[in-house]
Amino acid sequence: MKFLISISLFSAIIYFNSCTSPVQASFIEDSLLNVRINHSLAGKLYFFAPEFDSTNLVATGACDCCSANAVFLDDTSFVYVGYCDDGSTYSKGKYQLSEEGLVLNFDNITVEKSYPEMDEMDSTGQLSTEFTYNTIIDSPSTLVFRKKDFKGRIFFRSDYAFGAIDTGGTAIEMMKSIRGQGIWDRLAGREK
Repeated sequence: MKFLISISLFSAIIYFNSCTSPVQASFIEDSLLNVRINHSLAGKLYFFAPEFDSTNLVATGACDCCSANAVFLDDTSFVYVGYCDDGSTYSKGKYQLSEEGLVLNFDNITVEKSYPEMDEMDSTGQLSTEFTYNTIIDSPSTLVFRKKDFKGRIFFRSDYAFGAIDTGGTAIEMMKSIRGQGIWDRLAGREK
């Protein structure tokens, strides 16, 4: 009898204790919930230039060889187009995006697109309208930008340039032009 009273009392204590304290459910927390949401660049076109227009939230600047576009193809690959008065340069590579910034690691192939000279004649004696393409093998290089958030938009900053979404074009249009000119094949090592 003493044994039954002890078990009944013990059961009652456990029962009342379980009613007053919430049951601790064990669950597996999704590790993605712990990671800060990253800004994705895939499919975006950014413009890099030495000035930042804080009203329109764009990079800007009129100068020779100081502006560029970056087409972010997916979560790791990009194409970079540098602009000069006498032509453009095209490079590709891999990028890394983190909470701190953007790192562009360039491959060793660069394609130079030169505009025709105003007084250059073609083989028929006509003024030339053909672009000249030259593929250069050089040392891989890296550009590093700090990531900034301004008025809800992500932009990038280095000591010499700002990078912001290009409002004058799209990544699809840019890649269509790059492929159409045969530049993509040259960047991939397949001369056209």
